Amino acid sequence: MKKLLVILLSSFSLLAYAQRPDQRAGYVDRVLNVPVFMYAYPDAPFTEVTELTATWSLLLDSPECYSSVNERVTEIVRRAKRRERKGRIGQFDALVIHPDDFTGVLIRFDEEMDLRSQAFSVDGVPVFMYAQPDRDYQEVRRMSATWSAISTGLDGDTWVDDRVDEIVRKALRKRRKGKVGNFDAIIIDPDSFSGTLIRYN
Repeated sequence: MKKLLVILLSSFSLLAYAQRPDQRAGYVDRVLNVPVFMYAYPDAPFTEVTELTATWSLLLDSPECYSSVNERVTEIVRRAKRRERKGRIGQFDALVIHPDDFTGVLIRFDEEMDLRSQAFSVDGVPVFMYAQPDRDYQEVRRMSATWSAISTGLDGDTWVDDRVDEIVRKALRKRRKGKVGNFDAIIIDPDSFSGTLIRYN
């Protein structure tokens, strides 16, 4: 199980950029009152409770059943809480989920509940999904799902990381061409895949 989490957290290591850590610092959101770390890893020490395999985490469910990433993540959390109530898995505090295939781990914090996180970076740009930056910022530009050329529906060929990669690269191309202002990070809505380019104050 520890090997899985090492792979989970290191799979984005080549995408990480040498920003100051505070540029990636944030606080994750909750889904059904469970903190969700997606495109982020916990700052606080934790213990793994159980692994989320591909089958367990709905990879084999019909993609058409879920109209957004948030619907799928919500169902994963709902199943995990149901199993916890029935005593099939141990008590957990949060979900660390891999955006590539929705596998991951349920974790329990070693001390108190802690929502602090470090966002993953794509091509040097911190990506906040299910999270907000831990710094004041101003919006540079809002991006619709159409602007980012990303459809909102899930399908078997286009995973979350592919979509996020395209959003970031398109934003970087527009910045190079002077079509958008300078930005430090991107906040992406897991429901619509619309997003906001931000610049820290």
